[in-house]
Amino acid sequence: MKTLKVTLKQHTPQIHFQHNQHGATLRASEVKPKLDRFILSKLGNGDYKVGCQKAKDKKWLVGKGDHPALNYKMKIVCSGIRKEFLVASYISPKNMPRLNGINVLSPTPYFAQEKENGEIVKGYRKWSDIKCKGITHECIKVEIFSLTDSIIDYIGQFIQSFFVSVNFGTRQSKGFGSFTISELVLSVNEREIKLNLQNEEKLLKDNYATCYKKELRDASFNTIFSTITEDYRWLKSGKSKPYAKSKLMLYGLKSNKRWDKKFFKENVNEKYKNRNGYPYKLLDKRKNTSNSINDNEKYYYLRALLGLAGQYEFLLENPPVPNKKLIISVEGGEVERFKSPIFFKVIGGTLYLVANPISQKMLDKQFRFYVNVQGDNRLKNELIEKILCTPGQFDIIEFLDFAMRDNNNGRLNYKKI
Repeated sequence: MKTLKVTLKQHTPQIHFQHNQHGATLRASEVKPKLDRFILSKLGNGDYKVGCQKAKDKKWLVGKGDHPALNYKMKIVCSGIRKEFLVASYISPKNMPRLNGINVLSPTPYFAQEKENGEIVKGYRKWSDIKCKGITHECIKVEIFSLTDSIIDYIGQFIQSFFVSVNFGTRQSKGFGSFTISELVLSVNEREIKLNLQNEEKLLKDNYATCYKKELRDASFNTIFSTITEDYRWLKSGKSKPYAKSKLMLYGLKSNKRWDKKFFKENVNEKYKNRNGYPYKLLDKRKNTSNSINDNEKYYYLRALLGLAGQYEFLLENPPVPNKKLIISVEGGEVERFKSPIFFKVIGGTLYLVANPISQKMLDKQFRFYVNVQGDNRLKNELIEKILCTPGQFDIIEFLDFAMRDNNNGRLNYKKI
């Protein structure tokens, strides 16, 4: 029996919902299905279904489930120092002293636990009771073993490529749960053979259509995630401090495609009245009064191509209750979820931004939108009559090349590899 012994280096915390369990780390129940799909796609030269058939012919598969599984076992063990992190999209610096003794990551592209984080800051909730924490371990070892030696040999060819190309846990596309292999050993009848590791940048290029990198000023987690937060926001929706237009919006204008944010504003601003009969007015900090478009321009749901959001929020000049917002929820029909084609991988002090082409399933699709005003129960799920479609074509490689060259309000400062 052959065994692959993998020693992993963890580069960023994994957001873990089972952090309170003893030895909580990477779960084989997450890693093995991902590895199976990766290996089967390699076996089929990029075609997962072809790979499944080839594996079936080789008698490499086990079970009768909907998703074919390769016939091997996996064991994951962690050891050494373990650290826990509170992960937040933003916590005010003035509140940091209240979190004394807690490792805090802020700002980050993780928004799922804002209420709970706020309760910890205010002392209403104990840190030990939080649902999800960021977790790191000093050492993680993975063993992969099978009675079918040829499976282990084939996995051994691609296991480093697998860990370089994927992340694990929640918000993995935004750099969380990044691991690479620091040592790879093949065990054959109690004889151990140390395998050579490949260049990690080359492996990224082999697995993604386009790759960029940025050397960070330091490898601290706060620097890593604040950079990812700012850069992705700049690409998709633009920045407010300092102000910078969305690269996606600017790219759309090159081909006479107006993006969705303008569409939303034109279709909700002063369209819905409060209890006193006055229309709700969106807060426009920049006081941009130009809403007209050219006859040859058309609105498209561009932001959905970089990840489909469930809703959008807009500040109001005259909210019904202080700090309440106008919410636009999204209904995509056959498209319920779509993750961003852009993927961040962290390796040491280097941040990699990589991407693959957008699926045809997301192109030329219709979406409907519903308006809700927080604090005003009369305005719930008000349908915006006009629909919005994604473009019929979108070249992610061309878009990223444009975004990295564009000088509008500064540069993103990534280098193509």
